[in-house]
Amino acid sequence: AEDAGATEVTFLYDQHSYGTDTLHQAEMAQYQGPALLAHNNASFSDEDWNGIRRLYDSIKEKDPLKVGRFGLGFKSVFHLTDLPSVISGQKLLMLDPHENFLNARGRPTSGKCWDVEKDNSCLTKLADQFSPYMEPFGYTASSLMSGPFDGTLFRFPLRRHPSKLSETTYD
Repeated sequence: AEDAGATEVTFLYDQHSYGTDTLHQAEMAQYQGPALLAHNNASFSDEDWNGIRRLYDSIKEKDPLKVGRFGLGFKSVFHLTDLPSVISGQKLLMLDPHENFLNARGRPTSGKCWDVEKDNSCLTKLADQFSPYMEPFGYTASSLMSGPFDGTLFRFPLRRHPSKLSETTYD
């Protein structure tokens, strides 16, 4: 948030569980439960979108004024979650470091990015998948589809089962 120039940051523990009928894959139901949310009033730049997908290095390493210059800041969320996600502007990205759920044409990837405007039929069809991004901060499906997401919202579903990333679980 600081690197992006945000002036407001809100953290929220969302204890709700969301629907599981319309998900990208049925096995993703385990990530529809309680989560830590981080919202700020700055939008992602193209460079931010590029950087967050680079799980093994940092695009900020040569800038001594950036908090993320060591390439570890965002990666610390893997202590909490196995499926972090972010929505900002016109994009919603889910990172899948295990490469279990979000494949492109059968090829494993480390996540999937949706364009809110271009992929709105997919977002509507998978309403349960995307409902956790709307309710806690007052967004609705129609407000999300009608224009860019104002600011940036990270969602970190709490790990409920040990994984290769961490044995630590949360309830």
